[in-house]
Amino acid sequence: MPGDETTRTTKKRDRAVIVGELAEKKGLAVLRQRGEDAPVEAGVVRGVREGEPITGELVNLKPTAEDPRVCDVEVLHDARPAAAAAHAGPARVASEAYRSGWDALFGGQPPTGGDLN
Repeated sequence: MPGDETTRTTKKRDRAVIVGELAEKKGLAVLRQRGEDAPVEAGVVRGVREGEPITGELVNLKPTAEDPRVCDVEVLHDARPAAAAAHAGPARVASEAYRSGWDALFGGQPPTGGDLN
């Protein structure tokens, strides 16, 4: 149907293929493609355990009707570290609004003609 094709091309397709099982059944080896033109990535899917940190993405895998090893991926939480700053050195936090507020509080001349207390 023409409507289905339009929906399929505008919707981002995130799929994973289960390619194997890890030793001692501690997880699954997967190949994942996050979109139509995205590269294929190799990864591991493990169960969530209470008290252990989540170091990557928390995902829900939904097997497709055509093959149970092919799954649609739903990202529930992304715990990957943020990208590094585009510049070297300390954070740049002194914006124009910050500077004008600083000048309003601390800039200018002290009041004259009286005691401070």
